[in-house]
Amino acid sequence: MARKSLAAAYSTSHNTLRRLRGSAKNYCCVVCESPAYEWSLSAKAVRIYLGQSSPVNLSPYSRDIWDYEPKCLSCHRTEDRGAKEGIRIERR
Repeated sequence: MARKSLAAAYSTSHNTLRRLRGSAKNYCCVVCESPAYEWSLSAKAVRIYLGQSSPVNLSPYSRDIWDYEPKCLSCHRTEDRGAKEGIRIERR
């Protein structure tokens, strides 16, 4: 798949998520219950694709809007770092 197609698929998926579920800021973080800031791909997501999230990054995404969870920045970044290192962050 060409880079433009990877970027379009990633962007379309996230735009659909925001259109149908609204902003993550309308929710509480599923980890710490602080105000959420952004949507995060759930570790439970089964069908995961790679999409062009920036000119230099490929990021995992799902086409299923229910594979996303609202998270605060801190929990989202902590979970992303853990995923890269193979560590799963437990919810409270």
